Amino acid sequence: MAARENPTPKHPVQNGHAVAGINGTHHYDNESWGSRLLPMVADQLATEDPQKIYASVAKTANIADGFRDVTILELTNAVNFMAWWLEEHFGRSESFETIAYMGVSDIRYNVIFLAAVKCGYKLLIPSLRNSVMMNTSLFKSTGCTKIFYSEEIESRIRELEAESPSLKSYLMFPLDHMMKEQWRRYPYNKDFKAVEKDPILVCHTSGSTGSPKPITLSHGACSVWGAHRNIPKIQGRKNQDYALWDFEGGGRYYSSFPPFHLAGFVTMCFLPIMYPCTVVLGPPERPATGDMVCEIMRHFPLRAVSCAPSILEQIVQEDGGLQMAGKLDFVIYTGGPLSPAAGDALSKVTDVCQLYGQSETGVIAALVPRREDWAFFEFQPAYRHTMELVGDEEYEMIIERDMSLAWMRGICHTFPETEVWRTRDVFKPHPTKKDLWRFHGRTDDIMVLGNGEKFNPSPMEAIVQGHPLVGGALIAGQGRFQSCLIIERKSNAALKGDELIDEIWGFVEQANKSGPGHAKIVRSLVAVVEPNTHFKRAGKGTVIRGQTTKACAEVIDKLYAEASSKRKANVPLLPQPFNAADVLPFVRNIISTLFPDLKIRDTDDFFNSGLDSLQTIELVSALRAGLQEHRNASEQAWLAVKTIYTRPSIVALSETLSYHLSNDGNTEQANGNAQDSHLLPVPRPRESKLHVVLTGSTGSL
Repeated sequence: MAARENPTPKHPVQNGHAVAGINGTHHYDNESWGSRLLPMVADQLATEDPQKIYASVAKTANIADGFRDVTILELTNAVNFMAWWLEEHFGRSESFETIAYMGVSDIRYNVIFLAAVKCGYKLLIPSLRNSVMMNTSLFKSTGCTKIFYSEEIESRIRELEAESPSLKSYLMFPLDHMMKEQWRRYPYNKDFKAVEKDPILVCHTSGSTGSPKPITLSHGACSVWGAHRNIPKIQGRKNQDYALWDFEGGGRYYSSFPPFHLAGFVTMCFLPIMYPCTVVLGPPERPATGDMVCEIMRHFPLRAVSCAPSILEQIVQEDGGLQMAGKLDFVIYTGGPLSPAAGDALSKVTDVCQLYGQSETGVIAALVPRREDWAFFEFQPAYRHTMELVGDEEYEMIIERDMSLAWMRGICHTFPETEVWRTRDVFKPHPTKKDLWRFHGRTDDIMVLGNGEKFNPSPMEAIVQGHPLVGGALIAGQGRFQSCLIIERKSNAALKGDELIDEIWGFVEQANKSGPGHAKIVRSLVAVVEPNTHFKRAGKGTVIRGQTTKACAEVIDKLYAEASSKRKANVPLLPQPFNAADVLPFVRNIISTLFPDLKIRDTDDFFNSGLDSLQTIELVSALRAGLQEHRNASEQAWLAVKTIYTRPSIVALSETLSYHLSNDGNTEQANGNAQDSHLLPVPRPRESKLHVVLTGSTGSL
């Protein structure tokens, strides 16, 4: 789109308003924050406190070159420019038509958002990380035919146009162009109750299970973010919600989240207007890293840092990073678990907060955790959520409809008719402290192995990702006999392949200890992939499990095939020709090779010693491979999982093998001799009561 001529007389610069620091002198009135409209608040600030600094923006890719302060007057001036342009070229929308914006992470997102709302449109913010087909699906489902974009992503727009012939694209004006002259204010005076249900913003789900689904937010849904100021406070505690940014005396904060992700949109576009704070934006051409955040903290003092957990982990590893973090009011992360090492270190110097919520619900109000409980949530009692038992000490958060809480619950606006909102997020309670909950994963994260064993891989992945050389970790293996681990190497990691696996193996061992036995990762089922090749991420930086697993399909298939070959090649073989005296050492060698951590004597019961069902399958496979010189596969049908369960010791199993092998495949006779032998421990009736444990009853065969 081309720059337009000035359509209206210039609006005179306001005079007579004192400037008091980076947040000016505007009085923030708590009572009305839950019923105010963002465009009107911005205009009011521009009139009453025009020199309030809305954002500090990096001048270049080099942080040392400094930052440019953008005032609220400059922001609203750019908004007025854009609103007049939209009206002149498209007219005002009477049906809340959807227009989209895709661009680098700068404040033009807020410019076009506020301008669109003023002109009656709603803004769609597709993720730059979506595939062409995913975004094409979003345009179709929202009826969007107009997209604005920044020049840096023009090639992506051309790909979208090729898939969507009805889509018309418009190059967004540079920010300086929109701010360089004073524009007459574009009028926007609405009554909150009259427009509360009007749609203004369209974000979307990550698309982890298919096409991304659009989530439309209204004025009412967005007003909740400002109403956090009014959530009741508990004596001696601080609330953990967007009111954390209600900095006394003002202050700057850094956010790493891109504005096409809802957390990034709120921190860039909403908080600096609704709260006395200033957002700091790094260079849009540089990905956020712990190193860059430390550079920013050296440049000027920050009150808070809001970012993905991986960046906090990097800050801890930077020289002086922990000391600078100690000067912050708080750090806050979302999108995934923070490694225990990083969380423990940060919690000793500042408040460590987790912002929890969903696009549909908005932020779920909580309390800032006590330092020693940083890894747990303590949810705000006033929110009135419910924890519903869904597994062994596993609870899903659900939200039952209560319109009296619409002022603090986004779900009341997004899906007002929904009686029960199931978050599909699973939590585990603290073992000893009441009302503390640790995020455990998603109900749809549960992995089911080929033997029916289930586990949640998320906590194990979080531990592995805590290593400074790991960019991402994915545990896969749905339907397989055993899980595998795919490691994404960080771009600055000098080690590759087996060397990297050796370096991080201690973290894998920690993950194995934290998970159930059937989830254990073995060394032969670990692979390394290069950065930015296989791992697919949502806007908030978290790994999208379904898409990443699909992208790693060839790597995973190759990993299992090679592991199977290695297992057959490395397994101990029973010497040829057959000698009964060799069987016991053979079985003992198989056990010690497969399970070096299993401390077991020749007569000990396998299962009392800790062998699980998955390891039983692995043992059968190894025994069959070790007997290949004596019996081919068709002659080994007698060697099955049942064999291990009925002869669960090295001695008993050895005797069974000896009988079968010494009878030249006469299975019937061998079985009879094995059962009758006085050398084999025969199960005896239990004298005490028998306790039966039923597992897997919620699944299917």
